Amino acid sequence: MSGLKAAKNFRYENNTMQNFGYKQIFKAGEPVRHAPQDLDELAKFMAIREPSVEIPDSKIPAGYTYLAQFIDHDISSDSKGDRSNPQHQPIGEINVGDIVNERSPFFDLDTIYGYEEPFNKGELARRFLMKEGSFAQLKLRETFGEGLGKNSNLKRSYPNDLPRDSGNLQAQIVDKRNDSHLLIAQIQVAFMKFHNAVVKYLGDENSKAMFETAREITIRHYQYIVLTDFLPRIVKKSVLTTVLKEVLENRNKLYQATRDNMYMPLEFSVAAYRTGHSLIRNSYNVNRIFKFDRQVFINGLFKLTGRGGGLFARGGLPSIWTIDWNLFFDLDNSNERPEFNVTKQIDTKLSSFLDDLLKTPFHIINSLAALDLMRGRALGLPTGQEVAAIVAEKTGAKILDSERFDCKVPENLRNAFSDKTPLWFYLLAEAELEAELGINPETDKLGEVGSRIVAESFLKLIKETSPSILDPDEAGRLFIPEKLKPVGQKPVPVEQRKFTMPEMLKFIASQTTDFDELNPIG
Repeated sequence: MSGLKAAKNFRYENNTMQNFGYKQIFKAGEPVRHAPQDLDELAKFMAIREPSVEIPDSKIPAGYTYLAQFIDHDISSDSKGDRSNPQHQPIGEINVGDIVNERSPFFDLDTIYGYEEPFNKGELARRFLMKEGSFAQLKLRETFGEGLGKNSNLKRSYPNDLPRDSGNLQAQIVDKRNDSHLLIAQIQVAFMKFHNAVVKYLGDENSKAMFETAREITIRHYQYIVLTDFLPRIVKKSVLTTVLKEVLENRNKLYQATRDNMYMPLEFSVAAYRTGHSLIRNSYNVNRIFKFDRQVFINGLFKLTGRGGGLFARGGLPSIWTIDWNLFFDLDNSNERPEFNVTKQIDTKLSSFLDDLLKTPFHIINSLAALDLMRGRALGLPTGQEVAAIVAEKTGAKILDSERFDCKVPENLRNAFSDKTPLWFYLLAEAELEAELGINPETDKLGEVGSRIVAESFLKLIKETSPSILDPDEAGRLFIPEKLKPVGQKPVPVEQRKFTMPEMLKFIASQTTDFDELNPIG
């Protein structure tokens, strides 16, 4: 551990909080304000994936949909984006300068670790996140043994839930969005368990120094997951390779933020990264009990949390709902199982359940597609064609002819969108068209423009994080996979290092002996 150093927190400068905002990358012309009714009609056209309709799936394991959401929450929280407040529904126009990013825009897992002194109202100080009596491990909550049957080999409860308030069962975590549905809550639990497993692996010393060491190791391995496991699944390989080289050499072409002037790019957070909404399924196989004819629908997942209200009557999370990770990530060829979950394709269609996902007495907009389209309009994002032209000019990328996009919208809306396509829809259509035309041989990925925006945003933010795996001194720091290799094997060179979600989950399991961390209920 001598090669490790404490992680610097860029959120504070001279004991003063930095308020990170949102800005546009692309300086285009006057923003196009499409008519709200046109956007609403386009949203209805998009949400057509009925549960009974056979639509080709992708080859991306479904767990990456919710890893993507976890990552989004780690780097971005729009202070004007509270969906439970009707004043924040994007019907009119939003002044970008009024928006504060309430998260650190770095890959530092501040949603897991928080801060000694929180700066956002209602967030927990770090001492409340720690396991009772521990300076090094994070706190978790036990599930309870409801509905497990009479199998005597099964434990009745598992440390597989977020820590919760004993009264209302609301999650005691930094960002309450990570308790919005079962799958993202379980992703957060997995990262908390990884931290605790690192502590155990390093000797289980109960000290603040051990906490900081484990925290840094967890953050760096999280960055490896983002760089070497997640991004290659959604971004073109050629684009990712090129952008990584450019960012390392400080030659990135689009996103020019620096540590002294960090901001969250709007085209990324409001458009390019929201293409992940197309990956969402209507339903999922969750474990041996809830699969096939008992699949869990997406709206049901929202109820199985403290935030959704479904845990209060039960008194907690039943063990019967613990996730079988073999069904969400490819663990030793588990993707060959018939019940394995994969994402939908990145295209201009959304699962039908997302059409009224936000339906509550508070919401003006119920459709997720409508919310995405309206938000781009309210913030005055440049059109897809404008962004594509700038990307082509600055990077030499080959972009699609505008005329090709006509076939992706209803005929009666083509006048409104033919040459002024909303950026979010444009990037979805680009991915779909490139796949159909054979331009992109890497199926299931974003197109040229979408890949560029996502790759530059991710890699630049990783580079500016501390600690960062893109730091030149990274070679001297602990990398868990090489420590687990037989004695005598050479360390993995930095440029060849890879760490994945399956590796993280299996590492957690390797540090637990009394039950199967990958599939607790068998």
